[in-house]
Amino acid sequence: MIRFKEILLIDDSEIDNFVHETVLQKMGIADTISTATNGQDALDYLIEAHGNAQKTVPELIFLDINMPVMDGWEFAAAARREGVIADSVVVMMLTTSQNPDDRARAEAEGYSQGFLTKPLTAEAVEELLVQHFGM
Repeated sequence: MIRFKEILLIDDSEIDNFVHETVLQKMGIADTISTATNGQDALDYLIEAHGNAQKTVPELIFLDINMPVMDGWEFAAAARREGVIADSVVVMMLTTSQNPDDRARAEAEGYSQGFLTKPLTAEAVEELLVQHFGM
């Protein structure tokens, strides 16, 4: 199974971050799992990581849509503008939203490579690994 240097969870719900981090830890697929509770904190984290050769940059990002300060849409646009997410990074929208417009927007604007519904499960992660990483 693939092992990432770092996975980043961006979600304003600390409970969701805890649950998702636990799922990922049990799967043993990442050396580090980092969290941010809004898009601005995540953007600042990525800008700092890019400017510091000692820090890893996430290879997989799970991004909530609805957050305070900076939501998932704003984060995705700002991260693209700042150039802090490499083309090789897989960004998955992870949300409770059942709105088909959100899914269509994510695909149309190229903000993510997929759309998952919370809570994150090991099965969903395994499917993502097969689909995006050939594992």
